[in-house]
Amino acid sequence: MLYRLGSRRWGVATGVTVGLVVGSVATMLAACGSSLEDSARGTDGPAVVVDPRAGRVGSVALHDPLERFDAAFGPRVASPPASDVTWWKLGSPGTYGFPVACAGIDAPSPATRNYYYRGAEIELCRGDAFLIIVTGRGSRTTSGAKIGEPLDQAAARHPGLRCQTAEIGDQQQPIYRYCTGRVTANRHLWLGQDPVSSIALATVPLG
Repeated sequence: MLYRLGSRRWGVATGVTVGLVVGSVATMLAACGSSLEDSARGTDGPAVVVDPRAGRVGSVALHDPLERFDAAFGPRVASPPASDVTWWKLGSPGTYGFPVACAGIDAPSPATRNYYYRGAEIELCRGDAFLIIVTGRGSRTTSGAKIGEPLDQAAARHPGLRCQTAEIGDQQQPIYRYCTGRVTANRHLWLGQDPVSSIALATVPLG
C-alpha cells in the first residue's frame, strides 16, 4: 500500500512515516512515464555546496530557522499540487521518519511544514529544519558528488552509501534509483535519480 507523505512524497509506510492513501499508480505511470528513463538531471536554481558532515547546504544548515532559508534561497515558490510528481523525476526522498519532537503525528500537520524555493525544498519540525533537498544544476557535495553525474560514480565519492531502486505498488513498479546512508551520528545523505537529480541532507534516515 502507498502513502502520501507531507505535501508530495510517496512511499511504503515504515516506522512513524504515516500519510494518506493515494490513488492509482498505474495512472501516474501512464501520465508521467518511468523516471528511470526520464531523469530531469536537476532544475534551475542556485548551485550550492553540500557538506554532509557539517550539516551545511550553502550558507544554511540543518536546524536553521526558516528565515535563514528565505535569505539564502530567495523568494519561496508555491507548494506543488497533490498530483505533482516532479519529485519522482528528481528522485527525491520517498519515505522517512520524523524527528522525536514530531514523531507519531500524521502528515500533513501544523507541526511539520514544507517550504519550496527555486531549486530547493526544506521540511521543518516545530520550526527546526530537519530535511534539506537541493536540485539546482551545478550543486555538489564537498566530496565531489554532483547533480548530473551518473549515480554510481557519485555514490563512490561517499563510501558507505547503499544504493537501491525505489519501488511502489503491489507489482513493485520501479520508479528511480537512489543511494543513501548515514555520514555522521545525526547526518544522513541522499543522492537521488540516475544521473543524480537531487541531493538531500537530513537529521533522520532517508529512504
